[in-house]
Amino acid sequence: MIAMDTSLNAHTLGQLLDHSFRMTVKNFIPFILPVALYSLVTTLLMDYMFTSNGDFFNALPLYGSDMTGDILASFRVGPYALTIGAMILINPLFQFVVTDLAVKTFFIREREWNILDSLRRGTGRYVTMLLATLLSSLLLMAGVFALIIGSLVVAVFLSLLYPVLVFEEETSARESLRRSLLLIRGEFWKIAGYWIVFMLIFFGIDTLTTPLLNFLARLIIPSDSNSSLLTTSVHFILNLPVAVFTIGLQSCFTVNMYFNQRIKREGFGLE
Repeated sequence: MIAMDTSLNAHTLGQLLDHSFRMTVKNFIPFILPVALYSLVTTLLMDYMFTSNGDFFNALPLYGSDMTGDILASFRVGPYALTIGAMILINPLFQFVVTDLAVKTFFIREREWNILDSLRRGTGRYVTMLLATLLSSLLLMAGVFALIIGSLVVAVFLSLLYPVLVFEEETSARESLRRSLLLIRGEFWKIAGYWIVFMLIFFGIDTLTTPLLNFLARLIIPSDSNSSLLTTSVHFILNLPVAVFTIGLQSCFTVNMYFNQRIKREGFGLE
């Protein structure tokens, strides 16, 4: 029998949320390093993109939807493509690391988690993860073209993709997508409802904390400061705890959903 937190034997939404919150709080410190590294890289990439296209973005509020040839000509495709491409490439590895920590926590083995070991294992699965991520993105785009509701359906069916990639290490990209779909099939509306409630909580946390963090930033940053580095640094530091909690919470909830489905459908961990 696998050592695990048996409180997940019950399958109510309230218990899933409660367990996810407890897992996140318990491992808030370990989540800091991967989230901080990822946030730092993405912040630098976004800052590079906006700085490189400063003339274009500064002109948008003035002209609104009147996109003149001069404004369009000021847009530099290179920095934009580099930023988006880099974020696509690093996201699978980041998702693997935080999901791996959540999986270890589920089995009450979080002390065995090591970011270097997690990165090593993630690198070994990188091509599979990247392919699975690209395939899921294409399916989401296809859903958008069909109807917005189509993309929501795809998102729900593929919501367990990363726990599958992390825990079921022999699965290919195609098999991982299919595995996520099979774990949810037959309970789509129930799982969709769970995710809707979770996302309301997720965005609620962001909505409540954003005004407070902006207020604190205005107190810290001198009103006459023209330093973009200072502004970026202050906002990065203030937003980091919230990012750590929300990203950790989402990873833990996804992992709990994955094992909850396996327990119900396959008797996982109950033999």
